[in-house]
Amino acid sequence: MDRTATQETSSHVCGPDADRLIESYRAHPVDERRILQVLSVICQPINQTRLQQVLRLLGWKDRSGKPLSELMAMPLRERLLQEGLVLREQNLLRCHPDILEVPARESAAEGTFGEIDRVAQQVCPLPERNPYSRDEFAELRRLRVPLYQGHHHQVLRQLALDRMPYEPTEYGSIALLIRACTRPLDTTWFDGLHAAIRFQVLASLLTWAARFLRDEAAAYRLLEQ
Repeated sequence: MDRTATQETSSHVCGPDADRLIESYRAHPVDERRILQVLSVICQPINQTRLQQVLRLLGWKDRSGKPLSELMAMPLRERLLQEGLVLREQNLLRCHPDILEVPARESAAEGTFGEIDRVAQQVCPLPERNPYSRDEFAELRRLRVPLYQGHHHQVLRQLALDRMPYEPTEYGSIALLIRACTRPLDTTWFDGLHAAIRFQVLASLLTWAARFLRDEAAAYRLLEQ
């Protein structure tokens, strides 16, 4: 994987265009946002053929009765690329990292996250973990599946925190969890997470900020809640 892509995947820091991208996403009609929700839940870069296959298996249609699998083609695809909501690298599509969590949170709130994940696993199953080659996209996807379905025990188990959930750990050990929970930061959504997950994210952010002498806005906003 490209080093820059890896860094942007694991970082919890939003880019300078994050607010514009989120506003652009929210301005799209609901059917187009549902397509981006599917791309977000999949998380890993995927080609258009497989993305359309997931949409076909879901059986979702727009308000006029047209399958969303047909909607995800030109000119919509090119418009999403032009707006920066979707990135294309080597003919693989993925959500821009600054909006990745927004559609996923919407999907979870609407109760469709699990459905999308089950169908996506049929088309593009998560690969087995390889101790010699870490795939950040796959690891983030693996972590988000229980996170967005409220299975906090599975999240903690994946991070080897299930035995000591309130023992602070290093930032690097849970960087992907911090990224999923705070990029972008939605304090209302964050407050609905299990206490152990909130503790781990906040403790690591404060430690990170102190170590690198950074003004960690996300951590301070959470402390104010």
